[in-house]
Amino acid sequence: MQPGTDAPISKAALRALQQYSDRDDATPDLLATLEELGLLWPVETPDHATLQARMFNAYAQASQSHVVDNFILGVEENRPELRAGLSAYSFMQHFPRHEEAPHPSHACRVCGRQSNDTFDPTWLSAVTYTAGAVIGGGMDLITFVLEHQNRTAHRRPASTSTLVALLRLLHHDAAPGDTPARVLKRVRSVPGLKVTVEQAGHLLEVLGHAGLLRTPEHPGLAQCFVNVGLVPSRSHSSDWSYPVDFWTGRHGVDAAALKQWFGDYPEVMGVLEP
Repeated sequence: MQPGTDAPISKAALRALQQYSDRDDATPDLLATLEELGLLWPVETPDHATLQARMFNAYAQASQSHVVDNFILGVEENRPELRAGLSAYSFMQHFPRHEEAPHPSHACRVCGRQSNDTFDPTWLSAVTYTAGAVIGGGMDLITFVLEHQNRTAHRRPASTSTLVALLRLLHHDAAPGDTPARVLKRVRSVPGLKVTVEQAGHLLEVLGHAGLLRTPEHPGLAQCFVNVGLVPSRSHSSDWSYPVDFWTGRHGVDAAALKQWFGDYPEVMGVLEP
């Protein structure tokens, strides 16, 4: 199968992807299983300019309404791969076209990509199907997620009840001093939402990327591009993505971002009401 189908991934395929991290480290048995499941693709080696052009092409083919509807479906149907598109699309709102600008770490100071990075669709598929978010903000994952997004059929969600419950929790029920880590348990208890601790964290990070969970000093990636690999974190021990790393319950859900993404869904906009 091609990455980015409409059918939910099988449990066997998900288990195989969860075991995969690198082509060189994968056992022959795992590679054979992935190939049998149609989840093993050649590792590519695009240069910086080629991958950037491919990423912007995928972004040009994406539509906001499709991205938003997929995100809602991803929440309502517990499908991380459908939630990931909002993360990637948010990064692209202000992603700068640029020439490779090496940082002393040998990574591009604009996007963070290293010149010897590979494009491994199997690993990128594993991240998309298990995390449901763009982790690290790299061009390879943004590209893969957007191409995956563009291959899905555009379905209008029949319900937004789980998303509404999640957003109401974050806007009304979180205590002013609550950090993302403190609300994880309550996020996992939202009726209809079936996520692991890790997936719950990545879901909050997607909401941060979209600017729904932000602070005045730390806007979302949909409002202002930053290299998330270089931006400072809230603390030395924090591994949360920017900007949700700085969000607390007192900030609630950002009204402007909610309208930007979900303005066509009155029931979602209603979460701002008492």
